[in-house]
Amino acid sequence: MPFIGYHLKRAGHIPVPRGDARASLRTMTEAARTVRERGISVLVFPEGGRAPGAMREFKEGAAYIAIKARVPAVPVGIVGTRQILPMDSLLVRGGQVRLRIGAPIPTAGLTIHDHRQLTERLREAVAELVRE
Repeated sequence: MPFIGYHLKRAGHIPVPRGDARASLRTMTEAARTVRERGISVLVFPEGGRAPGAMREFKEGAAYIAIKARVPAVPVGIVGTRQILPMDSLLVRGGQVRLRIGAPIPTAGLTIHDHRQLTERLREAVAELVRE
């Protein structure tokens, strides 16, 4: 989506290349360094994009960044966006969206080898938030 992509880039969005594992790893490592050095938060959409139906499996980048940056991972559930902007539609409708923020999941003591377990914990936490 060119219009949204332009604004995301201006806002500091960090796109992760999906088809190139090395480039993805470099991007995530750079994101972790930025988080650690500048003390900023990064919002990650670990499903990799919008999907109709149930929540998809999470990609492991959010956990990788959190562990590498040595910061907690905070699960966030967003409810109501499908009614506001249905799949395959450019028409934004009025409605209510709920943002539910879960308890931070600490990464202290975790290593990169623990990223799969952290990814699953995050997915479970987000699934619980969107069910509430």
